Amino acid sequence: MPMSLFNAGGSDPPSVAILQLSHLFRRAHNEPLLALENVSLTVAPGEFVSIVGASGCGKSTLLRLLAGLDQPTSGELCISGAPPGQLLGASGYMPQRDLLMPWRSVLDNAIVALEYASIPRRQARERASALLPTFGLAGFEDAYPAALSGGMRQRVSLLRTIMTGKRLLLLDEPFGALDAITRAELHEWLNNLLTELKATVILVTHDLEEAAYLSDTVYVMSDRPGHIADSVPIPLPRPRPYQIISSITFTACKHQLLDALRQAHHTGAVAMLGRDR
Repeated sequence: MPMSLFNAGGSDPPSVAILQLSHLFRRAHNEPLLALENVSLTVAPGEFVSIVGASGCGKSTLLRLLAGLDQPTSGELCISGAPPGQLLGASGYMPQRDLLMPWRSVLDNAIVALEYASIPRRQARERASALLPTFGLAGFEDAYPAALSGGMRQRVSLLRTIMTGKRLLLLDEPFGALDAITRAELHEWLNNLLTELKATVILVTHDLEEAAYLSDTVYVMSDRPGHIADSVPIPLPRPRPYQIISSITFTACKHQLLDALRQAHHTGAVAMLGRDR
C-alpha cells in the first residue's frame, strides 16, 4: 500500500498527538440537555481507537465534530496539520451508510475525493486502479453499486475514504448493517490493511467484539450527556489473526468492556435521576 496516500502535511513523530480534545461540550439546538459533556481525549499517530456506548450517548455526534461537520458549544478540538477551527476536510470520514453514487462505477466512486482536489480524472483513476486488488475489488472497476454485495460496497466506501490521503480516518459504524460472516471477514481484512497503512483510526461501534479485535484502546462513553467514562487498553499483538477472538486475553478484554459499559450506563442513570430532582 503506497504510504504516499497519506499526504496531509507529512508524518508526525510518535510523541505528537494527531488528535486532541479538551473539555468538549456540545448542546443540540433547542434542547436543554447536553449531547456531550466535558469530553477530553488524546490519540497518538498510528493508534486505532474505538468508541463504544449506548445508543444516543453522543458517539456519532462526537465523530461529526471531529469531521468538521458540526461545531462544539465549547472546548478545544485540534487535529494535527489542520488550521485551528478548520477541521472540514482534515480527516477521511466514512459514515454509517456507504453513500455510493448509483450512477458511477466502482472506480469512479473511489476517485470522488481526488476529483474534488482537482486531480486530473485520468491520473485519479490510475491511482485508484492500483489499489483495487488490495481492497478485493480487482475486476469490478466497471461494476455499479447495485451489482455489489454489502461487503463489497463497504470496501468501495473505505477505499474512497482512504483515497482522501488523510492520516486520520473516522469510521462511523461501517459494518453495522452486514451479516455476521461478512462482518467477520471484513474485520480481518481491515485489521491487516490498516496495520500495513499505519493509519490513525477512530471507529464508532456498538459491537464490543469488533472494538476489541480492531483497537489499541477502547473508550467507553456514558449515557447522555456523553462523556468518556472509561478506557480499556487492548494488549493483543499485531498482526492479529481472527482466531485470536477465542483466546483467554481477548475474552478478558470483552468482559472488561462489558463491565465498563454497564458501569457507565448505571452512572449515567443515577446522574439523570439527580438532574430530574
